[in-house]
Amino acid sequence: MSVEFQTVRCHETAEVLIVEIVAAQLSALRAVERLEKELDRLHQTRSETRWVLDFAGVTFVVTQAINALMVTHKRLRSKHGDLVIVGLSDPIRRVFRLMKLDQVFRVAGSREEALEALSAQSK
Repeated sequence: MSVEFQTVRCHETAEVLIVEIVAAQLSALRAVERLEKELDRLHQTRSETRWVLDFAGVTFVVTQAINALMVTHKRLRSKHGDLVIVGLSDPIRRVFRLMKLDQVFRVAGSREEALEALSAQSK
C-alpha cells in the first residue's frame, strides 16, 4: 500500500517504511510545517519502526526541517527503531557534516544500503 501526502511519499518493504521527500525545497515555513505534520502522522499511524528517509529530490533544507527529522528520529528510537537517511545532495551532505548531523543520523549511499543496514540491525 502506498500513501501519498503533500511533502512525502511512502512505500513499505520488508518491515521498513521508505519515506521519500517530494518537496524539493524545505525552506518555506508552510512546507516545513507540512513535513512535521506528515512525519508525525506517519509515526502515529504506521507500525514500522525502521524508516529510510530519501532526500533524492531535495535541493534545500532549513534548520526547522532538520528539527522535524530529529524529533522523528527520537520517536523511532524510543520504540527501538531507527532511521537511515539516503539521497543527500552534496550541498545538503556538507551541511550535515558541518552541523555534525552525520554523527546523529545514519546516512547511507542508497536505499539498498540503507535497507541492508536496517536488515542487519534487526538480526
